[in-house]
Amino acid sequence: MFTAVELNKYFDISVPASFGFSEDSGGICLLANNNSFNRVAIALDVTLDSIEFAASVGAGALITHHPCIFGKISDIRCDDAVGARLLKAANYGISLMAYHTRLDNLPGGVNDTLCKIIGV
Repeated sequence: MFTAVELNKYFDISVPASFGFSEDSGGICLLANNNSFNRVAIALDVTLDSIEFAASVGAGALITHHPCIFGKISDIRCDDAVGARLLKAANYGISLMAYHTRLDNLPGGVNDTLCKIIGV
């Protein structure tokens, strides 16, 4: 069992923020709660479907490559795509975490793997 904060600390050690771009919204995007959980869901993007999937398997966190929030937000609205996703995850108690450019730039990470596949 672990919490979202503990899981984020693990990523901070394994995939340090120094590998990411400063404008990237990496790490915890939404801390819905800090209760312990033993299951996470993983997806490329935070979508309403990926949140539903996370809820259906009892995940306490949804870890994605791309963050739900890019840049600053001034308000959270249920009639906005980002707001709807944040509110849905919060209602389910699912924390959202993303490590976009950290995973891209990590030695042996996404960029290195793609280059190897295409022979660059």
